[in-house]
Amino acid sequence: MALARDYKIGNYPCPAGGCLLTDPGFSRRMKDLMAHSEITLNDIELLKVGRHFRLSHSCKIIIGRNKEENERILKLSKVGDLCFEPKEVMGPIGIGRGDFDQIAIFLACQIMARYSDGNNKVGIIYQRLPDGEKSLLRAKPMQNPELQNFRI
Repeated sequence: MALARDYKIGNYPCPAGGCLLTDPGFSRRMKDLMAHSEITLNDIELLKVGRHFRLSHSCKIIIGRNKEENERILKLSKVGDLCFEPKEVMGPIGIGRGDFDQIAIFLACQIMARYSDGNNKVGIIYQRLPDGEKSLLRAKPMQNPELQNFRI
């Protein structure tokens, strides 16, 4: 407001916030997106929901925090994305975007297990969207110190 006064600008938007770029989490995710891929409107919408984890330079996973985010993430999924979900226990939906190798799939399953209701090895089903073959991988939940290495 002081700058507006100094430059004699009288009609300006309210500085009360509301811009997503002022949110530290969104800002980190946007910076990561700009560094790793071409930006689409779909990608920006996906930045607004879930927990984001960068598994490698070429892939990431977004995991819903609740039922509404799970539904939103599924609606924003694209052909070629990987969909992850726990088999025997309650848990989130995860969407993997990018080029996943077996190591990245295993890491994604460990992160999915971490946020599921399972506590030992958790069965995670994954498939390439829209109708790829379903595969099952059992993974132990990733623990916090390692998890922080991937969190965006």
